[in-house]
Amino acid sequence: MSMYTATFYDASGQIVGVMSGPRESVEATALVTGNPFVVGEGDPDRQYVLEGALVPRPELPATLAGRTLSGLPVPCIIRIGDVDYPYAEPVVELEFSHPGIFQVSIEAWPYLNKEFTVENPAL
Repeated sequence: MSMYTATFYDASGQIVGVMSGPRESVEATALVTGNPFVVGEGDPDRQYVLEGALVPRPELPATLAGRTLSGLPVPCIIRIGDVDYPYAEPVVELEFSHPGIFQVSIEAWPYLNKEFTVENPAL
């Protein structure tokens, strides 16, 4: 019995699991979970499934100038520290309640997450 590696994905193409085993087991898992699969071992941090094939996740196009983020995919999540801010505009001016250095990350499927370091100087 030959081993078979498959990558399961959801309706958005996001990888939800990778399995190796006999083809019959892979097919049975797909029936039970309701998730389709493609042949091969996918990396959920770097790939997704598009039109039945594993493809690289694209770079997120956002840029930072001062405290202005632009080129944001709509919608996206802006994470500052441990707090998520859903956002639906392509540009945002970041505001902070106190001085410091902040880690800001942007998440928007299927793009790779992107991180910025933002300094909010004391007045």
